[in-house]
Amino acid sequence: MTISVLIPAYNAASTIKATLDSVLSQTVPPDEILIFDDGSKDNTSIILESYKSRIILFQDSNHGVAHARNFLCQQARGDILAFLDADDTWHPCYLEAQMKMIENYPDAVAWFTEHEDIVGLGDFKWPKGADSQPINSELIQPVVFITRYNKTPLSFQMSCCCVRKGVVSQLSPEPFRVTVADDTFFHNSLPLLGPVAHTTARLVAYRISESTLSSNRLRMSILVVDVFKILAGIYREKASPDLYRVFRAVHASRRRNCGKYLMAAARTRDARQQFMASLKDNSDPLSLLKSLALLFLSFLPMALQPRWPPPSRQAKQLQFD
Repeated sequence: MTISVLIPAYNAASTIKATLDSVLSQTVPPDEILIFDDGSKDNTSIILESYKSRIILFQDSNHGVAHARNFLCQQARGDILAFLDADDTWHPCYLEAQMKMIENYPDAVAWFTEHEDIVGLGDFKWPKGADSQPINSELIQPVVFITRYNKTPLSFQMSCCCVRKGVVSQLSPEPFRVTVADDTFFHNSLPLLGPVAHTTARLVAYRISESTLSSNRLRMSILVVDVFKILAGIYREKASPDLYRVFRAVHASRRRNCGKYLMAAARTRDARQQFMASLKDNSDPLSLLKSLALLFLSFLPMALQPRWPPPSRQAKQLQFD
């Protein structure tokens, strides 16, 4: 079983060396490391040049991370695709742990580890005992995964994810869509193909900062709603009745979240449109009640409205509402 590591990079000069060194230090080395330099304007290309004998490098003008991931998936020759962002790093045992999970859950369509968080651009040192963490893993069925993912999306990062190349091929010619929210599209597509496996072992260092788009809840939530608009047609066609019912409830929840951030940003008309849209094509009684309640609250005088969640997230806030 061969492994391809896929790394999209854009203006990653401050982090790409640590990222690559973490891949090259794996106890189970990958068979190839593919990097797509997406039109970087800093010194990323100069740093990558020094690794040229150990990586396969592609370069193009800037098209966005979704394009970069799709291109790398097409070029990869490995049986297993291991995704890694250019500002994240792996523990030396990361791929070893993934291979054990793949052996334990061969029928899963994807395998995820947990991660540690890095705030800012500083170096990260793995805590003592990180290499001896128990690989407590579970197989998560599609209906459960789509619900859990959308409640705690930051628990399932691209840098923590491995998939079979055949699974990516089944999704579509473009398994990643809507740049920046492309991982949301990809992960919410996985339940259409089967269960995923997950371990609580923290073997990825995930970097967060105030400057990232994901720290802007409003902008990110609008992109996520765009993703779900695309997914709605795909689920309507391909999902089982039970999975489609849960998808509709999750879709409504994502619209409600977007509406809350719009209310906080004083975009009341747009917020009401999201609350009303969350009522459509949604048969879950509790979900409908939540949507109706939020729509009602949006019409109350400002002094009587709830405290809406702020549209920007601080680095320490690691969960969606």
